[in-house]
Order: sequence, then C-alpha cells, then structure tokens
Amino acid sequence: MQRATTSMHHRNWTARSIMALTLAILMVFAAMPSRSYAADTVTDLSFDTTASTITVFAADEPYYLNLYATLSGASSQIDVTDSAAWKSSNTSVAKVSQGTITGVAKGTAKISATYGGYTKSITVTVDDLYDSIQIMSNNSGAPDEASVQLGQEISYDLTGLKSGVTSNLTNAASWSSSDTSVATVEEGAVTLLSAGTATITASYKGKTDKIKLNVLSPYKSVTLSGPDLLEFTVGDASVDLTATAVFQNGSTANITQDAEWTSSNTAVATVENGKITPLITGTATITVSHLGASDKVTIAVRQGTQELKLTPSSDLFLQLQDAPVVITATALELDGSTPNVSSSADWTSSDIMVATVTNGVVTPKGIGTATIKASYKGAARSIKVTVYPTVTALTIKDTDQKVETFPDQTGTLPQVTATTFGGDAVTVTPLVTWTSSNNNIVSIDSGKWKAVATGTAVLTASVNGYTAAVTITVNNKPLTLIAAQSELSLIIGKDYSFPQVRVVYENGQEEDITEKISWKSSSTNLLIQSSGLKGLSSANATLTGTFLNKTVKISVTIEEEVVKLIADPTSLTLNPKKSKSLKVKAFYKSGKSVIVSTKVNWSISDDAIAEFTGNNTLKALSKGTAVITGTYQNKSVTIALTVVPKLKTLVLSEKSLKLTIGDAKALKLKAFYDDGTYIDQTENAVWTSSNTSAVTVVNGIIVAKAKGSSSIKAKIDGKTVTLRVTVK
Repeated sequence: MQRATTSMHHRNWTARSIMALTLAILMVFAAMPSRSYAADTVTDLSFDTTASTITVFAADEPYYLNLYATLSGASSQIDVTDSAAWKSSNTSVAKVSQGTITGVAKGTAKISATYGGYTKSITVTVDDLYDSIQIMSNNSGAPDEASVQLGQEISYDLTGLKSGVTSNLTNAASWSSSDTSVATVEEGAVTLLSAGTATITASYKGKTDKIKLNVLSPYKSVTLSGPDLLEFTVGDASVDLTATAVFQNGSTANITQDAEWTSSNTAVATVENGKITPLITGTATITVSHLGASDKVTIAVRQGTQELKLTPSSDLFLQLQDAPVVITATALELDGSTPNVSSSADWTSSDIMVATVTNGVVTPKGIGTATIKASYKGAARSIKVTVYPTVTALTIKDTDQKVETFPDQTGTLPQVTATTFGGDAVTVTPLVTWTSSNNNIVSIDSGKWKAVATGTAVLTASVNGYTAAVTITVNNKPLTLIAAQSELSLIIGKDYSFPQVRVVYENGQEEDITEKISWKSSSTNLLIQSSGLKGLSSANATLTGTFLNKTVKISVTIEEEVVKLIADPTSLTLNPKKSKSLKVKAFYKSGKSVIVSTKVNWSISDDAIAEFTGNNTLKALSKGTAVITGTYQNKSVTIALTVVPKLKTLVLSEKSLKLTIGDAKALKLKAFYDDGTYIDQTENAVWTSSNTSAVTVVNGIIVAKAKGSSSIKAKIDGKTVTLRVTVK
C-alpha cells in the first residue's frame, strides 16, 4: 500500500509543478494595476490526503506530501508546497523538507506546514520495514562467532522478518568485512585470504546482523627442501625446491604446484613453481606461502669470475669512415686463469645508431656517443665510443695559440675545432693526436702539457693530415711584476697604450713584458682592446695584469677631457722651510670646472730649491728661484717660485721729506734678512699715501700735488715702514 501511495504522489509531484506554474501566472496578473491585492488573501490550507495519519518506513523511500492554499476571490486552490515553512515535532523519528517526509526511526511525529498565516498538521507514524534481519548458514541462523579454515568455501544468506513473513534479502543487503586482508564478502559469499579475525556485517534498511570469523590455517607449517642459504654463481643452472605442508593432524602434503612463490628481487633471481633461476649478482629471498603458512630461503648469486678487463680500456674516438676497432675481453677466473672471453661475453651498445658491437668488434655507424659494455659471469666493463664526422681545417682559438709559462708548470691542451663537409664547426679535441717539437722543453701526457726547461716548443694537433699548432714559451720563474705607473688617468673616448710592465725573475733577470701580459678590468667602463685601453664613461676602475701567475694592479680614473688648467697663485715667494698648498682648477669640455690640485702631476725645475711633501703641498728648501710645473691630462700650468730668507726689517732711503708743489722724489726700499743679506724691494712693495690730494706715491716715486702733509707707507711680507712728507 505504501508503494502504491508513493507512485501516486510521484504523479501528484508533476501536478504540483503544473499548479506552481499556474500560481506564477496568477501572480503576474495580480501585479497589474487593475487587480486588487486583497483578492490574494489565504483563507485555508489543505494536504493532498484526507487521512489524519500517514505511515512511512524507516530508511525507506520518502513520502511526498503536497500542500494547497485557498485564496480569497479564487475559484481553485494553488500548490504552495515549495513556498511553505515545514516542521517536524521529532526529527529523530521523521524529517521533512518542502513536503518530502523521510522516516528515521520507529515512532510518531507531527508534521506541520505554515503559509500565509495558516498552519496545517498531520501525524506521521514511522515503522520498520522488517522487524528483524538475520544472517543464515545452511537455512539456519548463523552463530555470533565461527572458526573457519583457509581454503573453505563459505556463503551466507540474509533473511528479513515482518509480521511472521520471511523475505530473502541476500542480494539487496549491504555486506562488509572489518578486515579485508583476512576475508572479503560479496552478496554473502565470503573469500578467506589469510589467518586472522574479521567480522562480517550485513545491513538493510537500518537493520544489521553480523558474525565474527576466526580464520585459521589448515597447516601447522610449510617447509622448503634444501638449506636455508642457496648459493649460485652467475650462469649456474636452475634449482628445483619442494614445498611440504604439515596439516594440523600431522599428515603431510606436497604443495609445490599449489603454493604461491615470490622473489624479493626478481632482477637477481626468479622463481616459478619452486624452480629458482639465478640471473645477476646479488641477494634475494624466495618465499613460498599457502593457506596461511609459509617458509623462505635466502639466495646469494655471486660472480662466476673474479674480474673482467677490456683492451683498449680507455674511451674510443673514431671518425665515421674509420675501420672497425677490436676490443678484447679478458677474464680473471676464480682459479686464476686469464682466458680471452671476447666470443663468450655478452656485448651490448647503448646506441646501435652510433656504434654496433659483435664479439668485441666495434663498428662506427653514426655521429654521436655510445657505451659499449661487455658482461661475463656477472662481471662487466664498459667504455664510451664517440663517433665524429669526417673533418677538415683544424683551428685553435687565437688566445690559446700562445702560452707563457715556467718550469714544472702544467696545463690542459686547448680545444681543437674542425670544419665538417657541410661547413659546420665541431669540437674534435679528443680525436686529435698531439706532438711536441721538443719534449725536453715541453712534454705531452694524458691530455696535458708540462714545462720541462726554459725555451720554446711548438705543440701540434693533427687528424687526417690536418694540423693546428700552439707555441709554448717556458720562461724563468717570475718573482714579481712592476708597472711603470701605479695610477692612470684616461680621457673618455680616447685610446691609450697599455702601461709598461716589467717582470723580475727569481734569478734576478728583468724583462719588458708589456706585449705579453694579459689585462683584465674591474669595470665595464674601462674597455680593454687588443691595441690598448679606452675609457667609455666617468668611473674608477682597477686594471689587473697577469703574467706567469703573477699580477700587478693599476688604479685607473676615467673622466671628461680638460681644455684648460689655471693655477693659483701663478707666482710664489716663500721663506726657507715654509710650505704652501698649490691650487689648480680644471675646466672641462662640458663647461664644468673642478679643483684637481691633488690629481696634478707636479715637478720642480730645481730640487734643491723646493720639494713636494704631499700631493700638492710645496716646501721651500733654500734661497733661489725655480719653476713649478703641474701636468694633468696633457695640459700644464707653471708657477714661478722665489725662495728668500726671512725678512727682519725695512729701511727707506729717506726718513722724512719737505717738498714744494710739483716736486718729485724717488725713494729706495731695502729689505734686510736674517741671513745678513738685503734686497732692494722698491718695486715689490705695496706703497700707500695717507693724503693722496697732497702727495701720491707709485713704486717709491713721490709727487707733491698740493700743500699739506701725508704719511707714506711701504709694506712687504707683513712688515711696514713709514715716511712723513710735508708740502709747502
């Protein structure tokens, strides 16, 4: 009856959808201005069943209950199932959502629906579909716990009881195992996998039943024939093992063909139905198992020979047109003998498109590299074979064609490049043969050269009649490098020669190595060219020169070009032991000016007169004159220097004068110094008149202009002398 009701409500569900569509259309019309909203008032609610109580089953199909509303002014009801608010008085018994009622557990609950201020309720009784379910074994109820043996075939049924009526639920129920490694179950059929405990559970519509299985092995033990350790050498024949099972009653059986055999390392040894086959050196564990009992044996596979040697043993470098190369494989057997095993060894090529191998005969087939491997009784050796195309015109980089070194130094032979028939460049360094023009100066061994004694030797690389050469000069061992300049000043954009450098050897000899030294710059703004240096933009850089593993460093300043230098002062008078800082301003091409006094290269025409005690600090030494020259960026300035003794006193030729208007008088000024000498300083002094309207003075010549008086002063080197002049 329930299922008929359910089908009926499925049909009502479609009708409900049609009613919902009708309601939507009515709502559109209700929105029109000519329609009154009062006509939509709910006046009553009703379900699609007149029964006061409905029955559903726990964990069964849901029951679909529709709700209809009666509206004032409408001749028919509308479906409001989806719009109403639904509620269950006891959700542990029954749940409801938009009219869909689901039974949870046996009991009674009231289902209510509220819409438009009205509430409608109905009583729901939830019953179990079956009063009980039971796992059956051979048409009898199965026990709560049972002991079974691996290998047994076990099958259970599940029956449901309702009001005295029994139903077979085996295929409809849900079956599970608590431990699928011990036993699995499908539609009541149990598969026993291993010894242990597993609980089999059957569930249907909220009811469950279960049985605990204790799974046992029918055997006490399984034993393998032979020792616990089986030893082989590579190449040995297979060995057959027998597996014997001992039953619980003490009887035995041969289970070799029925048991499961496994190897822990199939690369070392395989096993099938007890037959063990050794493959390569190593160890493996062979395990036999059947119906919960097992046994195992350890396998050790050793080399059948002590060692294998290939001749030649070094990698091969061939050209495609070269004839096949024979590689000989020699074994050191366990008895100490050393037979040629080339024909019995197993030969392989990692890339047969590059090279093939048969009994040790290697044939080049294509451009590339392949590994040739020989295996014999577990021992193996391999070499690489590189095949090059036919090449012409060998070349070595310019920077590698000349080498400077000293005795006992070694170096790697340079890379050699060749041109193929198609014009491609290919590195053929391993392919070439090297020779030395003088092994007593430079010898060659294993891809390296060694300087033996001072002198020059030419190393020649050759292949197919083509050659390339490297010249190695062996010098005495260097002690130090000395640069002619420790600092360089470069003008942006101008080219400069490399600074001069000489080497001092340990034997005391010296040599100009300006043309041999290698240079490196710390800044990209200092460009090192084959012919010299060039500054690219303003920067400070370090220029490092290297020769025979010795280095020398030079500080480099790169700046704008200077167009003019101005010195301040242009002439200078100093007393002995007095110092003066010289000032030079540089005017650059861009128009800016900078004080460069400390950057100027200073020189003195007479070192006895003065000396520089700092970058731009001049110190007077003795009486005399000299010319100071400052040079910067090939521009120069000069300063006239006069060194005089220290002035003690000034003496005028007249003490006082009385003149008439128009008179003129020439005075002489003598300066007396601490060394007892004097100098006429008339033209060097600064002359002033206190009353220039009455008396004027120029370079010691006094002229009377008008009546009056004046004080005439002569000043030099901070000292002053005064003369009173009266004009009448």
